Amino acid sequence: MQRPGGQAPPAPKLIKSRPHGRTIFIFHTECSRPPEELWNLIVNGSDVVLIVEAPDEGFSAFGDRVVTWNAPDVTIDGVVYVWPEDSSDVRQLFEE
Repeated sequence: MQRPGGQAPPAPKLIKSRPHGRTIFIFHTECSRPPEELWNLIVNGSDVVLIVEAPDEGFSAFGDRVVTWNAPDVTIDGVVYVWPEDSSDVRQLFEE
């Protein structure tokens, strides 16, 4: 399609919004809730959070990352971080 005067319209620009992804959160007991700061990072850095009580039983197929809380360790995709000592590393994973 051309505009009057023979000029073609500018090409459309595709603007991609990088999704935060789907997080599978595994906890072992009701009293094993993560600290509020960690939980807020997970929730705010994810499009969807699926909370399960059991070890991964195929749920990871539905998520982009798997997080397990076992105080003071938080395991993200198989890498163990100590909370809150490694909080800056964990924060980077969810704020990318």
